[in-house]
Amino acid sequence: MKLLFILPAFLLIVAATGCRKDKDKEKKPVCRISRITDAITGLSHTVTYNTEGGYQTIKREDGKNTISFEYNGNTIVSRIYDASNKLSRRNTMVLNSKGMIWFHLGELFDGSGNITSNWSYTYEYNEEQVIKSTYNIVGTTPRPTIYTWNSGNNTEVTDDIGRTTYYEYYTDKTDQQGNYWNLRFLYFGIDQRLITRTENLFKGFRGYDQFSYEFDNQGNITTVKEDGQLIYTLQYVCN
Repeated sequence: MKLLFILPAFLLIVAATGCRKDKDKEKKPVCRISRITDAITGLSHTVTYNTEGGYQTIKREDGKNTISFEYNGNTIVSRIYDASNKLSRRNTMVLNSKGMIWFHLGELFDGSGNITSNWSYTYEYNEEQVIKSTYNIVGTTPRPTIYTWNSGNNTEVTDDIGRTTYYEYYTDKTDQQGNYWNLRFLYFGIDQRLITRTENLFKGFRGYDQFSYEFDNQGNITTVKEDGQLIYTLQYVCN
């Protein structure tokens, strides 16, 4: 009879220990970029998020540029406003079932709110790995780009005339927000990680432009350097 009581007690101890471990894991703060400073120009942008962790606004601190994000089902619309608070660019991005952008319509506006130009991209994927994008603009031939992957990383990009660019990665570091591509795309109102999700952190282009990073004690990227020159500093909000 004692075994009937001892065994459940043992299981309760294991279960309680497991719960504590789960709670400990849950206590690790979620950190998101709250401020991006361009070290070359000295200009800073503040970043805010919605309740689900998606980008809400990216505002230049001198008030001359604001990017807003709107979410509706599987569609994301980002709008870029100039110093006069007039719409200058709009991105309409449609997500597939994996949460990746499969269609992107870009539009530019003049000061009167008229569309001056527009273009689109369509993306094809193997699961979450983009394998082809096609650039379309009215009156021109579609321009495809092919993406090659190796060990979870996008290592080659070949354009429509056969030119290939080779990408390199820090294989000992996992990808995260604040990588070079993430920051570059954000200035255009696009979340790059909804197009390209790599296993490791982007290092640079083979033969030129190498990027290095510094991290805080929680592993978040705090600085980005290009060929040794500081180009971005980052701050975070953790909760």
